[in-house]
Amino acid sequence: MSVQTKQITESVIRSVLESIDKKLRSIIEENETLKTKVEMLQHKINFLEDNKRRHNLIFLGVSETEQDVFLLDYTKTTIEKETKITIQPHEINTVQRLGTKGKGTRPLLVSFTSIWKRNLILKNKKRKQNPTKSTITIKEDFSNDVLLKRKELIPQLLQEKEKGNRKEFSYLKKDKLIIIDPK
Repeated sequence: MSVQTKQITESVIRSVLESIDKKLRSIIEENETLKTKVEMLQHKINFLEDNKRRHNLIFLGVSETEQDVFLLDYTKTTIEKETKITIQPHEINTVQRLGTKGKGTRPLLVSFTSIWKRNLILKNKKRKQNPTKSTITIKEDFSNDVLLKRKELIPQLLQEKEKGNRKEFSYLKKDKLIIIDPK
């Protein structure tokens, strides 16, 4: 009688385990497909965010004396003064301050209507009329992930420059370290 009871309990346990295994397999498969979908969606989000930021530049050190109403004109004159490039008001899409008010000088996020004009300003940022007096810095707008990757790559970049690779042969491009062999 006890042998028969053991066999029955073992068969019941086996059938329960098999049904649990089937359910678990389907859940695991669904989990894997959801993981791949999440990765794909995250990739799309990153692409769209990067694409949106392609038109932007960040200006650091621009004083907050101007009201928001006159910010566009003030930004236009600042760009012309800092880069010696004439810019029309229609070439600037939006201008806004980043961060909360009262914590020092907030950076300006300037979005341009054309990437060409943005790149021209970025190239000419070193052509300041008075480089010693200027406190304004112009940077590209990157996502937090890219900024973290760049921060990790800076020691490698400095190490390459110490090896003798001049500035034009080793540089950061977005979140990658580019090293060009000068030979």
